[in-house]
Amino acid sequence: MAFGKSEIEQQQGLTNIYDISTEGMIAYVVYESGKPGIYLQYDLEVFDNPVVQLDLDQEILDISFHLMGKVLFMS
Repeated sequence: MAFGKSEIEQQQGLTNIYDISTEGMIAYVVYESGKPGIYLQYDLEVFDNPVVQLDLDQEILDISFHLMGKVLFMS
């Protein structure tokens, strides 16, 4: 039940934080049980596991690809 969880643990699902590389790779943030993770999609392939998953007490505020499109930065 949502009432038995902390405010952080209640965060769930897709956020509006994303970036698109020059090659068309999409990086986006999804919360799973309050844990933020960065997922990738390239062409029509969606990668099932997050490339980064943070703890409950951490937050992803922004992500962006490096100009070369190969490095993902987050803040």
